[in-house]
Order: sequence, then structure tokens, then C-alpha cells
Amino acid sequence: MSTSRFVDKLWEILRGRRRRPYDADQLAAAFPPPAAQAATFQETCVAHPGAYASGAVLGVHTTKKVGNNREESCKVYDASNKLLGTTYRTTYGFYGTPPQVNPPAQSAR
Repeated sequence: MSTSRFVDKLWEILRGRRRRPYDADQLAAAFPPPAAQAATFQETCVAHPGAYASGAVLGVHTTKKVGNNREESCKVYDASNKLLGTTYRTTYGFYGTPPQVNPPAQSAR
């Protein structure tokens, strides 16, 4: 079986099961859902919510700054606006530390 076929089959099976968000994050890190392979987390959430939960028709992407890290979330809903699940992704050090700016040296006079 090819790698792409394996990943497709893996996510086909997982879409129909309830799982904890960190399980999905671990699997997505190792085997990105097919729709996520060529798109950003945000694009996949909004354009392909079904990649995150079976029956999802709406994906809502949000970001928030936590220290120097950026936390993204994707909440997916079915056609009756029932929340089907939330997937989180943290980019550690996204905002970085601002560079230290030293004033110019003063000459002794």
C-alpha cells in the first residue's frame, strides 16, 4: 500500500470515531489529513472541515497569542450547528523574542 493510500485510509477510519484532541494532533503531526497536506491549518479548517470530523460542514479557525507561542484552533460543526470537535495546534516561539536594542555607546568627553 502506498503512503498516500495509507494516510487516506487512516483518516477515513478516524473520521467516524470520537477521539480526544491530543490524539488527533499526534496523528496529524505524523500523518497530515489528505486535505491538509498542501494547505495551511487555517485553509484546511475552513475549506475542508470534514478532514477533522465526519459530517462536518463548517470549520471556524481562531488564533490566540500565549506568551511567545501562537495557539490555533479549529472548531467543526455539522449542518445543524452542533459542535463536532475542536483540534488545536501550537506553534512554539512563533512570535519570538524581540531583539535587544542597545543604545549607541557614548564617547567620553
